[in-house]
Amino acid sequence: MDGLCYNNFVVEQKNFNGAPGWAPDKVHVRSEAHLHTRACLVVDYCATTGFYLLQHSGDPGALTYSS
Repeated sequence: MDGLCYNNFVVEQKNFNGAPGWAPDKVHVRSEAHLHTRACLVVDYCATTGFYLLQHSGDPGALTYSS
C-alpha cells in the first residue's frame, strides 16, 4: 500500500472521502485493505510517498497492521 493511504487512512483515519478511513477508491483500508485498488500504485502523488507491505495482526477483531 502506498504511504499516503497508509498514513492518512490506516493510521490516522482521516475523513477526506465520505467517511473516516476511506481511501479515494471508497475502500475502508483499515478493515478491507485487500480491496484497495492497485491503480493507486501508479498515481504520482501516491507513488512519491513510498510503499509498504502490510500484514494484518492476525486477531480477527483487530484493525491493526504491521509494516
